[in-house]
Amino acid sequence: PARAGARMFVVGFLGKFVPGRLWGLVAQVAMGQRQGVPRVRMLGTYLLNLVVVFATAGAVGLLVAPVLPGSAPTWVAPSLLLLGLLVARPNLVNRLARAAARLTHRPDPEPLADPGALRRAIVLQTVSWLLSGAHVWVIAVLLGADPLAAVPVAVGGYALATAAGTLAIVVPDGAGVRELLLLAALTVVLPWPAAGTTAIASRIVSTLAEVLCSAVVLLVTGNRVVAMPRSREATAAA
Repeated sequence: PARAGARMFVVGFLGKFVPGRLWGLVAQVAMGQRQGVPRVRMLGTYLLNLVVVFATAGAVGLLVAPVLPGSAPTWVAPSLLLLGLLVARPNLVNRLARAAARLTHRPDPEPLADPGALRRAIVLQTVSWLLSGAHVWVIAVLLGADPLAAVPVAVGGYALATAAGTLAIVVPDGAGVRELLLLAALTVVLPWPAAGTTAIASRIVSTLAEVLCSAVVLLVTGNRVVAMPRSREATAAA
């Protein structure tokens, strides 16, 4: 159900503020089991979500790649190929899941991804990056950046910096890593002091928005989430 799914997502999402990153996954798996979803399926969903997040972040990051030093476009471009593969052949995810199940001598899982749902998830995640980066653009413009030139830098830079921060599992929510990368991108349109101020302000705005929205979701879902019947995978695993 949507209510249970929203609550599981938010709890896992808030886990990023705890060093280690795995705590959110542990919480999601536990909540999923209470809803009758097997551990393997929850893990597969988590991994697929990461693939979508990183692929879309890399694609949006192409906006800023041309102004980054070195061979940035070379290592960002594969995201477009992965994204194209997911859109054109979404059933490949289910085939890989079945292959993994056979390798580990487990029964074939239920389809992990509905093709239409996966495509919608990709579109929504891409839109999410674009909208999220808009706040960086607003701050940068307020601090003197050229409005037009700041669009690709703010939006693309935010997507890449946030995705890279996700990989920094030893610090909460990539603290420091995201700011340094965003700072580097923003220096294209702002002097160092203003770019640093923008990066720090972005962190404050993002954190406040994330905590507030998460609190609203948790309040709305409340304790009205009820356990669902166990799926055949969960029954087999038991």
